[in-house]
Amino acid sequence: MAETQDIEVAESTKPCEICNGRMMTTPITQEFCRCAKCGFMLRKSDKYRPADESYSQTSRIGSIKQLNHLRLKNIERTLKRRLGRYLSFKKPLKICEIGFAEGFLVERFAQQGHIVWGIELDKHYYESVLQKMGSFENVTLHCGRLEDVILPPEFFDLVYAIDVVEHLSDLNSTIEKVAKSIGVGGYLFLETPNGDAQREMRLFKDSWSHFKDPTHREIFTSKSIKILLQSCGFEVIRIDKPIIQSITFEARSILIYLNADFQNPLIKLLLIPLLSAFLFPARVIILPHNRPNMQIVARRNSNKTNSQVVFNLNTIYSD
Repeated sequence: MAETQDIEVAESTKPCEICNGRMMTTPITQEFCRCAKCGFMLRKSDKYRPADESYSQTSRIGSIKQLNHLRLKNIERTLKRRLGRYLSFKKPLKICEIGFAEGFLVERFAQQGHIVWGIELDKHYYESVLQKMGSFENVTLHCGRLEDVILPPEFFDLVYAIDVVEHLSDLNSTIEKVAKSIGVGGYLFLETPNGDAQREMRLFKDSWSHFKDPTHREIFTSKSIKILLQSCGFEVIRIDKPIIQSITFEARSILIYLNADFQNPLIKLLLIPLLSAFLFPARVIILPHNRPNMQIVARRNSNKTNSQVVFNLNTIYSD
């Protein structure tokens, strides 16, 4: 699995959706173009497949329920640790989860007395969680695309989305809509593939786990996600490259590279956890920026939109 170096790239005809820079084809992957200015990656239109109501059954590779629950528990702790100085989770908050899947976090926050909204594209997940959460008066669930759901204005204290923004087909207007649903001073938490992980991308190329999902339309760098969020009235508080959240995706990349059969129970229940455990100590100190996932915490500071904000790219740096 020898690492390759980038070679000269050819220019694409469409400008970057984030900064209007030049989009370039790249030898890292045949699936995406990359902005030479902010690093934003966009899947080529002929390679992109929009997620639909059966998304969970068609696009997830090597998903293990127990590992996913462990990951979500860690996200809950991360939310409270990162935002605890700004929001008191001991009193009822108005929280929205975009892409609630099996409803693990929706249920956790509802049981803690928060007012919870949930949005889920996958009809199977939605119906399952609706049945389970039907007795909770503090829960409101919606089925459909985030782009199409009507959100109440300046209502939420916290909106979070785990592995969602990379799927959006109408990126800028959808993020602006999310911003308008958060009260000024409220918070947004995102987890998404890490476009700064160029070394890991060059190592795995098209076998990189996040490239393999055809419903992933965009991959953000620290710089490009800052530009996008600031243009919608957010202040980016911090960007992290989490260890626990990343190692299972890296384990999948290794198995994809080796053409492993993810339908084999031995692969799902044994090899992914073993690989993840093996990778963890190395990832504590080695190549932190090349971890495949990143988490973003942002605060809504104003009602500004894309058309009202002008950026100096030299002042926006990549962590």
